[in-house]
Amino acid sequence: TSSMLENVATRIEDIQIKLLSLIEENDIIVGHSLENDLKALRLVHNRIVDTSVVFRGSNGRKYSLRHLSNVLLQKQIQKGCGSSGHCSTEDAEAALVLALRRGRI
Repeated sequence: TSSMLENVATRIEDIQIKLLSLIEENDIIVGHSLENDLKALRLVHNRIVDTSVVFRGSNGRKYSLRHLSNVLLQKQIQKGCGSSGHCSTEDAEAALVLALRRGRI
């Protein structure tokens, strides 16, 4: 909400500049449902592994990261870290492990 952003001085352009200083053209970005994050950041990158795409069901169904982690990694995530239950580090680690495992199959 707008009240949450009242004292925030960082602009989207500042975030874009910082990310572009960290991410190089040949780097691979790994995550889950990255289209939403990249769209919000107004960023395009050609080397992406999105576990929501890699692990789609045969019917095209998109599984949650929580479900994939629970079923494929036997690891429960998103159980109370932060106000939404999501911990960005935990989510990133789960997506990376899933992507690496898929790469070996």
